[in-house]
Amino acid sequence: MKYLAIFLPLILQLAVHADEGKSRVLPFKVSEVGADKSELMKIFTAVQIKDREDLFGIPQTYRIIQVIGKKEFLVQVLPAGKRILWLKTLNEISAADGEVIRDIYAVVSERTRSYTNIQGAKATVRIAEEIIPPPFMKQEAFVSLLKSGKTWTLPAFKSVSCQRCFGDGKLSVLQGSADCPDCDRKGSTSFDLLVTW
Repeated sequence: MKYLAIFLPLILQLAVHADEGKSRVLPFKVSEVGADKSELMKIFTAVQIKDREDLFGIPQTYRIIQVIGKKEFLVQVLPAGKRILWLKTLNEISAADGEVIRDIYAVVSERTRSYTNIQGAKATVRIAEEIIPPPFMKQEAFVSLLKSGKTWTLPAFKSVSCQRCFGDGKLSVLQGSADCPDCDRKGSTSFDLLVTW
């Protein structure tokens, strides 16, 4: 029994380090889903969002620096606010300087516009034009693409209780009661989900 107390921390450490270098990916086979489709529907929704983001990026939020017209604005891209663009929207927007415009899909072109900044200097910025992305993928297209071999990886989709600290966030007394290095004291580990047929 005294040898178990000596070697258990070493055995656990070896088991954890043997797993390092492997990617943390959980497979999800759509073809093997049973009668309960609730998990599949969550995954399908996540795939729809990821597919749109892969094609069109994520909708942006902008702070208006100057209203040029009802469809044209000099804007800062948020959250950082360092990039300035000349935004052309599809619809008229009733907004004032300093207001925030949310959830705009826009494509930044190579074309530019010039303006005079607050210091009186001339500045040139790129033009971003709002687009309407196509509707989300339908279930039939999702299944058809999967059957043809398409896969999706959903980053950090699942959270699983940490195997090293058993969800406590701290190592056992035998291991020195230190913070768990595998889960960074969270008690759980995130896994990507690989969606296949």
